[in-house]
Amino acid sequence: MTTVVAHGVDIVDSLSLLSLKVAPNVFDLSSGMHHVSIRDQIVRARLVIRDLKKADITLQSILIVGCGVAGLAAAIAAQEAKISEILVVDSAEEPLSLFKGVTERYVGPYMYEWPSQFFGNQSFPSHSRTPWIHSPGSPLSWTLKEPCNASYFSRLFLSSIKASLSASGAPKILLGVSRQAVRGFVKDFARNEGKAGLARIEGRLRPSLLKLQLEGMPYPSKEVSSVRIHPQYVFLAGGMGNESTKLVQRDRFQPSYSGVNFWGKKFWENDQLRSQMMVDRHVYIFGGGDGAIQDALRTLTGMKHPLEMLKHLNQDIRVKNAIDRAAPILLSMDRQGRQQTAWTHGPVANETLDDLCRKLAVELSQRTEMCTRVANAIRPGRGQVFMFVKEGYIAKAYLLNRFLIHLIAECSNAAPRLFLRKIKFAIFWQHQAWQYSQKNGQHHVEIRDHASSSVRIHMPDEIVVRYGIEAGSVPGAQMIHLSPKRSRQRTTLARVELPFAPN
Repeated sequence: MTTVVAHGVDIVDSLSLLSLKVAPNVFDLSSGMHHVSIRDQIVRARLVIRDLKKADITLQSILIVGCGVAGLAAAIAAQEAKISEILVVDSAEEPLSLFKGVTERYVGPYMYEWPSQFFGNQSFPSHSRTPWIHSPGSPLSWTLKEPCNASYFSRLFLSSIKASLSASGAPKILLGVSRQAVRGFVKDFARNEGKAGLARIEGRLRPSLLKLQLEGMPYPSKEVSSVRIHPQYVFLAGGMGNESTKLVQRDRFQPSYSGVNFWGKKFWENDQLRSQMMVDRHVYIFGGGDGAIQDALRTLTGMKHPLEMLKHLNQDIRVKNAIDRAAPILLSMDRQGRQQTAWTHGPVANETLDDLCRKLAVELSQRTEMCTRVANAIRPGRGQVFMFVKEGYIAKAYLLNRFLIHLIAECSNAAPRLFLRKIKFAIFWQHQAWQYSQKNGQHHVEIRDHASSSVRIHMPDEIVVRYGIEAGSVPGAQMIHLSPKRSRQRTTLARVELPFAPN
């Protein structure tokens, strides 16, 4: 194993192994992660493959569960590391299935790195505007000036690795496989590797590696065939879990609810929020995280992504200068928040970051030119966009989204005349959907104000539900739970910031 000796101490690259290991010889690349951008997924996958290859010189066979960005990035990294047997499996019938056909969600590897310098270029890797220029070559490389829709990105990503997938030693990709078969194998594998570790400690022969045999469609073929592998390690890249889109949800401290309910569209489904018809509709968004903010911004501005609004603001040089002066403060706040979440689990970092961001937005909203430019970004109309947040702060969200939504809220409060005949916007803190019904095709939502314990009936035209991931649906946890007891396999090490450059 490669080490660096410093003052008699062997330094070993192992942070990725420590942070991502969730069971004996099982690593989770996607469940419960804090940093989940395209860039984060690629870098995380490359680092764990790199470190494992250094740590185990016998490594020759791996199984990767999930054929999304993280899974494919891990597979290509394994190919570059000359791991001889690489199998990627997925129950979907095509790679990057989550993105296919999605034209209303825009993505890019660096779009949420603002206010770091190279947020504006979505080419990968892109370091032309930073001092960091060293990055080894990789098949994962493309040119993209601005964020693109998810469907286009899936084609761009697959095109970048097309040659790798047809080269000697290419990863095998098996699609349309049985979820139950894979889940059962992963549980058995973790249990078997646990016994192997105990045998090593006790000086006994380790159990043999388990064999996995699956039927599916080898990509890009559509004909079913069988593939067999004896993996030494398993990598879980099956996503974050099932999205929670049920409107009325009560926690265990509240009275249960069994009435009629509403299910909203999933995040990776096309919607009509940017359409012109929305400018005169009442859109109610439930949730206090990144997804809720993105949908609020898209409805209010009609813009494809937040960088488009930032570009609009920067067209006024006075506004640009004010934002540029605030950028170092925002960057410092973001860095501190990211470090805090890596060392302390809980809402404190998000509460603090949100409070500081709100105060900065209040300060900027005292400038007439700022309020004017923000108002010009909001679509004319008689509609309204209301966000209902159960907590008293925005939870996990990218800084750019958090900053823009607070800026809109504070500017509309500071200069209401500028926002006349514009879509109305407000955030209601400590509000929760309490009951739902539908009468004559009209939504009726009882919303509870936790501060006053009052309940009011609202009749929105559109409902968006962004509550995050359903408890108990995390793919990694489902696969490795060896007992019905609650698992605590994820540590805050998984929240450590990732490098900008893959290596």
